[in-house]
Amino acid sequence: ARGEATLSMASCANFAALLLLPASQAMAVTALSSVVGEMLFMRKPPRRVAFNAAQSAIAVGAAAWMFDALGGDRTRLMEMIGTMQWAPLIGAALVYFLVNSGAVSLAVSISDRMSLTTAWKENFGNAYECISSGALFSLGVLVAIHYEMAGAGATLFAALPLVLAYAGYRHHLKLRALAEKRDGSDRMDRAA
Repeated sequence: ARGEATLSMASCANFAALLLLPASQAMAVTALSSVVGEMLFMRKPPRRVAFNAAQSAIAVGAAAWMFDALGGDRTRLMEMIGTMQWAPLIGAALVYFLVNSGAVSLAVSISDRMSLTTAWKENFGNAYECISSGALFSLGVLVAIHYEMAGAGATLFAALPLVLAYAGYRHHLKLRALAEKRDGSDRMDRAA
């Protein structure tokens, strides 16, 4: 719904998956984890689960394609970062963000009968959203590197920064909702 699209902490794990796995496997893992997370923990309706799983997998596939097209090499990830060959990472992150936010904005625009541009601006078009998404992609790169260096068990230590990011984002949404409520009340008071 309008203004209620939420930044997904899954972006971090999805981005790490596309850096570690072949595109088809990363897409499958993304879709499956989205279905499990949204059905079991978030209790979203089936059509939203299906939409979110599909659009997340498509975002991962498109981002993986861009990573490869820009010369990314999953077998040399740490070397790429160490030698500042960041174009494949930045390109993949940008494509993931555009496909993901674009798909959600399209669904909101159809559902709420508004322009695609308005839906995108209301849900994703602010500096906080862009910075938060960038932070999640950056964490995704760090998770992928950590996984390569230390294995799956040690990668669980990346969970605390994600919990912190999630808590910060929820706080941001609460403050935004309070400000919008206050603005609405102020407009009603001035009209009276």
